[in-house]
Amino acid sequence: MGFFGALRSKVEEVVGKVERTVGGAVGDKAMEFGGEAHFEHGEALLDKEERGDAPDDSAGAPSK
Repeated sequence: MGFFGALRSKVEEVVGKVERTVGGAVGDKAMEFGGEAHFEHGEALLDKEERGDAPDDSAGAPSK
């Protein structure tokens, strides 16, 4: 996973934290659990990258 893959994972993690926090603050359990799912998914992608299991972002990029 390259720079953009790591960035996408981190953004998903942060969005999940925000969604979870806002959902908890307003009492919206669906939003809270949806945020938790986004957070966990972003975290899992980062863990996968650290293990080297993540696909390369340049796979679909045109060659120069």
